Amino acid sequence: MRPDSVGNDISRELAKLQDNVSPNSFISIKKQIERELKNPLEEIFLEFDETPVASASIAQVHRAKLKNWHNSSC
Repeated sequence: MRPDSVGNDISRELAKLQDNVSPNSFISIKKQIERELKNPLEEIFLEFDETPVASASIAQVHRAKLKNWHNSSC
């Protein structure tokens, strides 16, 4: 990131981000999702892949399908 476009402080912080980090355990991810969404995972998702697709400094990605998802052409 160029310091001249975002400033030195932000540039230094962004330089700390990593795009290849060890994933968090599924148990900790499940607990966080349930805490944030205030429902058990099984009530929200029809499918939820426990193995992450990717993990980085600010996110971890899992394949999932919501129970209320419908195929429709919007």
